[in-house]
Amino acid sequence: MDPLRPKATNGASAHVRGVDYRRRIGGGLMFGAGLLAFTTLFTPHSGKGTDEALAVMGALALLIGVLLVAWPAFAPLWATPLFVGFGTMLITLDIYTGGLQNSLSSDNQVLYLLVVFYSFYFLRGRLAVVQLVLVGGAYGFLLIDAVPVGQAAARWAVMMLTLTVAGLLVGLLNRRVELLLAELTTSARRDPLTGALNRRGLDERLTVEIARAERTTEPLTLVVADLDDLKGLNDRYGHGAGDQALELAAKVMRGGLRETDALARIGGDEFVLILPNCEPEAGLEIAQKVRARLRQLSADELQPLTMSAGAAGAPPLPLEPVELLAAADRALYRSKQEGRDRSSLAEA
Repeated sequence: MDPLRPKATNGASAHVRGVDYRRRIGGGLMFGAGLLAFTTLFTPHSGKGTDEALAVMGALALLIGVLLVAWPAFAPLWATPLFVGFGTMLITLDIYTGGLQNSLSSDNQVLYLLVVFYSFYFLRGRLAVVQLVLVGGAYGFLLIDAVPVGQAAARWAVMMLTLTVAGLLVGLLNRRVELLLAELTTSARRDPLTGALNRRGLDERLTVEIARAERTTEPLTLVVADLDDLKGLNDRYGHGAGDQALELAAKVMRGGLRETDALARIGGDEFVLILPNCEPEAGLEIAQKVRARLRQLSADELQPLTMSAGAAGAPPLPLEPVELLAAADRALYRSKQEGRDRSSLAEA
């Protein structure tokens, strides 16, 4: 399982930009921690006999940081929380080597915030909590070694409360941003009036379904349909009536679909049904039922609604999106020529 926070589904969010981006950020922080270790070594410090260990960990941090920035995939995904934990240990050793009472090294305590920020922003929730607990244990060790127990407990409580609140705020803000971006991403693929896929959404979904059909050798059928005389309805009763007609048509078509099917609106009054694992004849039958249901539900409206449709499927047609849409369009045109309010099957 990827320990990094997953992207939102349905193409919803590019906020976290992917694994490479997140690892490069972590690599930059790791490299900075390595530089910090050597800064401590080359400045006056308490000298507790841990200089060699700090030098080794600092050099390792520099190496890991360079590798993560230049080659993010050099280590498996499960190693990411280990790198974060290593950063916590390095910060702790740096403060311990410099001395918690030393003004320069004690200021390094703020770097625990970076560990918490990264964890709650990029890692999954439970792993972020594990990192917070690790920071708490490391900081507690430093305090017990340096100050009286009573003072240590008070300082530890203040620090952990600060880190916990900061982590929760980062996690909540990140979640909120992801949800907002998910809404924006979804709206970019949806028709705002009917909720159906728009042209961009249709192209993306059709690409997925064609790849699925090629892999499984299952049939794929497209139905292209539009409302008859929508322009006349708009002219006689206004665009509000036309919008209501489109909404009703979309509702009726959506009600006749399976969970695996999809509905798209690609023009003013033109819709496309994507029907995976559906023979062309079955697609034509679905179109007939939708037309009958639409006529029934709109019988008492100012202008009863009718719909013309054309169906095309692969096989027998080639499994190509342009070819299928064009064939379904030709079948729709034939339905229009033959008097509207009917469905036609594309010729092979």
